[in-house]
Amino acid sequence: MPTDIARGQMTTILDPSFRYIASFDTDLKKTFARIRRGHRQELKKPVPEAAAPLVNVASILTNTAARR
Repeated sequence: MPTDIARGQMTTILDPSFRYIASFDTDLKKTFARIRRGHRQELKKPVPEAAAPLVNVASILTNTAARR
């Protein structure tokens, strides 16, 4: 279900895969642990070259600071 939300698709109550869970049956510790695990897995994925940090940024800042 989180991947649907990330793509901008929200599951509705009319969707057969939708499961209602009452608030008193929800375990927040487990929910946040699942979210943290997913976040850690996302961080382990390799970063595409296009999203890699720019090397020139540090040199631009260094040159600008040296001129002042």
